[in-house]
Amino acid sequence: MISRARFLIFFTFAYLLSGSIWALQAKEPNVVVTIKPVHSLVAGVMQGVGTPYLLLKGASSPHHFQLKPSDARRLHNTDLLVWVGPELETPLKNIVSSLSKPKVSFPLLKLPSLNLRKFGSPHDHGDHAHETGHHDDHDHGKKKADHKDHGHHDDHGHDHGKKKIDHKDHGHHDDHGHDHGKKKTDHKDHGHHDDHGHHGHDHSGGIDPHIWLSLDNAIVITKAIKTKLSELYPAHKVQFEKNAAAQIKQLEGLKSSLKQRMSNLKGRHFMVFHDAYGYFTGSYGFQATGALTLNPTVPPSAKHLRELRAKLSNEKVVCVFAEPQYNKKIVNSLVSGTSVKTAMLDPIGVKIEAGPKAYSSLMGDLATRFDSCLAP
Repeated sequence: MISRARFLIFFTFAYLLSGSIWALQAKEPNVVVTIKPVHSLVAGVMQGVGTPYLLLKGASSPHHFQLKPSDARRLHNTDLLVWVGPELETPLKNIVSSLSKPKVSFPLLKLPSLNLRKFGSPHDHGDHAHETGHHDDHDHGKKKADHKDHGHHDDHGHDHGKKKIDHKDHGHHDDHGHDHGKKKTDHKDHGHHDDHGHHGHDHSGGIDPHIWLSLDNAIVITKAIKTKLSELYPAHKVQFEKNAAAQIKQLEGLKSSLKQRMSNLKGRHFMVFHDAYGYFTGSYGFQATGALTLNPTVPPSAKHLRELRAKLSNEKVVCVFAEPQYNKKIVNSLVSGTSVKTAMLDPIGVKIEAGPKAYSSLMGDLATRFDSCLAP
């Protein structure tokens, strides 16, 4: 028969152990998110539980940036890294592959049910919805793209047209061969690092990674974040589910209101700095006539600018949009001597305060800027 003293010792140990386990489960989530609009969606799900850390602040472009040593250390200590993937935040590819916790990385481009578009095409709801990361071969038309070593999967064959595009080792090579039409440009040593590898962000036919600019995708992301956080921090599952439900309802309302606001812009012609807005404009039935640069890290050639200059009048372009991360002088030079208006589009919300409300503010700001410059 167990003695009373031994029973008390056993009971106390069991109580303390259960308390430690509960404390571990109930701890504040340690989550890092790369860009502000996605950070906002994650912050909305985490309200009342914790605040995710925003990695890229200010006017930093997700296509090319350098991590501070403190941020690199933070990534190695985090429980969850939410990012779009190497197709967007290319400089993160190497550090993600070296993280001590292999399950930390949560690339959103792999999520099932995303509505995806390729660069240069309208955003066709439904036709481009597929389970990224779960199938080796995705057929989206006639053009086949074979994506090898694409983050965490070896083969992501996308059939998008007649031309087969073979993307090998996205973002992990010194030679930046961008095929922009007939001329191949070899970009070596961009700034502070040798491998910018923007093949994953190849605007000549690859998948467009600016997925957050679709409200349908924002809802998919919200649901996925709720599930992932609930797995990591089960003690907060009820709060995550409550927050996600409220956020989805709000996103549905925003979707409806923006559709009404954008309805009068169909048929209006405009140009953008780079092809990043197809998810947004495609949702409302209008698309850019052209982009100043096929890759945001590569300045447009004189030949390309001449072609765009001809388009300004031939296609009755109303507005050319610049971006805060890049030099507006190129836009001003393009429209010089014409009646074409210019305006600024910000796909990541540089001047918007980070937090749960940032995503709605960003989408509303884009709608206002499009409407202000394009409205008849």
